[in-house]
Amino acid sequence: MNNLRIRKLGDICTFVGGGTPSKNNKLFWNGSIPWASIKDLKGKYLLKTFDFISEIGLKNSATNLAQPNEIILATRINPGRPIISKIESAINQDLKIVRAKENVDTLYLYYAFLNYEREILKLSSGTTVKGITLNLLNEIEFVIPDIKEQRVIVSKIEELFSELDKGIEDLKTAQQQL
Repeated sequence: MNNLRIRKLGDICTFVGGGTPSKNNKLFWNGSIPWASIKDLKGKYLLKTFDFISEIGLKNSATNLAQPNEIILATRINPGRPIISKIESAINQDLKIVRAKENVDTLYLYYAFLNYEREILKLSSGTTVKGITLNLLNEIEFVIPDIKEQRVIVSKIEELFSELDKGIEDLKTAQQQL
C-alpha cells in the first residue's frame, strides 16, 4: 500500500440527512417511494423497505433520496451501521446518505464503515437513544488508499467471505451426514 492516506471522513464524504413526513397526514404515506428507517438496515444491500411515502410526502418533509449504489449510514439508534442501497429510497432522520467527494469505491467504503462501526458506536452519546453528531462523524480519521488499491482490498475481502461461506456450507453438509 504505497498510496495510503489518512484523512478525515468529512474530507472524503458528505453526509445528507433525512426526515419523516408527518404521520398525521395520510396523503404523505403509502405511496410508491420506498422510505428507509433503521429497521430496513439488515444485511449488505437495501433491496426494499417496510414503509413507503408519496410524492407529496417527499416534497413536504426533510427527507432526501438515496440513489442506487449509495451507502446509507445509521447515525441514531444503531449508529455506524452501513448498507448499500440498490434502490432509490427516501430516508428518515436516523440515517444519512454517504456521498463521496472523490473517487472512492462503494464497496471499499461499505467495508470500511463496517470496520469503523464499533468506533462510531463508542463516539455516540445519549441515554435512551444513542446517536453520533455530524461533527464527530466528520472528524473520524479514515484510511484511504488510491482507487486501484481499494479495489484490490475489496476483492480480497470478498474472496475471504466467499471462503467463509463455503466453509459454513461444508460444515452444514458434514453435520447432516453425521
